[in-house]
Amino acid sequence: MNQLILEQILHRFELNVTKARDGKEALDLALRNTFDLILMDMQMPEMDGIQSTKILRENGILVPVIACTANAYQEDRTACIASGMNDFITKPIDVSALNASLIKYLTTPAQSAAGHLTSKD
Repeated sequence: MNQLILEQILHRFELNVTKARDGKEALDLALRNTFDLILMDMQMPEMDGIQSTKILRENGILVPVIACTANAYQEDRTACIASGMNDFITKPIDVSALNASLIKYLTTPAQSAAGHLTSKD
C-alpha cells in the first residue's frame, strides 16, 4: 500500500517511477540502469535496503539513495547513513518531507530556491 501511495505522489510531481518487488531486484535494476534517485525501503524481502545500498556503493554507484521506512528511530537513521544512503524519510509519507528530499537531490540550485517541485494537482 505504501508503495502505491508513494508512486502516486511521485507521478503528481511528474517523475518517472521504476518499481522493484524486493531488495535484490532493486539492486539488479540499479546496477543495470541509470537513475537520478533511488527511494529504498529498509525492510524488503530477499535483501534489505541497507545491504542493497552497501553493494551499490561498493560497485561505484553514487546515485542519491533516500531511505523510506517505517523505522523512525535514530539508530535506524544512523544505519541508513552508514550504509551509504543520503537521506531518510519515514512512512507514512509526509509529502512535504518527501518534497524537501526530492528538491535536495533532483533539482538545480535555481529550482531549489523555488521551494517545491511542480505538481499536476
